[in-house]
Amino acid sequence: MASGNPDSAIASLKNAEKSGCTHAMVTFPGNLKPETEEEVYAHYRKVIDSTSLPILLYGRGVPSLRRFHPSGIPVNVFDRLADHPNVVGMKMTHAMPAGLAYELCERLSDRILMGPVNLDLVPILGQHYKNIQWSSQWISDSVQSPDRPYGVELFDLVRKGRMQEAMKVYWQMLPLIDLIYEIQARLLGADEPHPWQHMKYYQWVMGGNGGLLPLGNNESVPVLTSESRQRIRDTCKKVGITADRADEEFMVGRTAYARGVRASELTAKPHYV
Repeated sequence: MASGNPDSAIASLKNAEKSGCTHAMVTFPGNLKPETEEEVYAHYRKVIDSTSLPILLYGRGVPSLRRFHPSGIPVNVFDRLADHPNVVGMKMTHAMPAGLAYELCERLSDRILMGPVNLDLVPILGQHYKNIQWSSQWISDSVQSPDRPYGVELFDLVRKGRMQEAMKVYWQMLPLIDLIYEIQARLLGADEPHPWQHMKYYQWVMGGNGGLLPLGNNESVPVLTSESRQRIRDTCKKVGITADRADEEFMVGRTAYARGVRASELTAKPHYV
């Protein structure tokens, strides 16, 4: 929830509850220019207090908050919010410096679950902090399939303290981790949209339904190219994940493809070449 004011964020949370959502992630709106950390805290409290949903804090730098912390993440505010009964975790976004990840875990991990998106940090953080148990959805979709659940295995072994076994899994999945940086992470700017079609393609290659997202052509979303698709396929094969279905199935979605729908029937192919 990143609406421009607390009331719109609260309305979004109410809709999320009605829709059956089980958790919500909250961030600070980039259009607000607070003068004090107390204003930032008050904004978060108004939003969080309005719902019974478990809340995840979004550890993403906001330029207007750099006056309170060089990273743009309101660390002192998050330290206070970690005591709130509704706050259960924090997403530590991509790409996060190791020093910042250390500071956040040092301040917060005794009370809430910490979710590093940067999987290179998982063995290090998990060795020292007890609540390193999860990562974000699009990263999870980029490193594992139902038959090769590398990400699940890595977190499970780290959580159990079986570090030698965890590192064996880490080295198995490293080509996929490296590819995240080479293809997806470089497309993530502070004020730019995520590479949504890339994420959907990964989800399909790993066994999901796929289907091009109906993104408007005027949106500044990175284009999913044939070169990127081939690199994703090749890397998956390198780590034992089968990726041999036709790209046309991805374009229309697996279930639609099984019904006989083909790419020639699509009226648009946004951000896909």
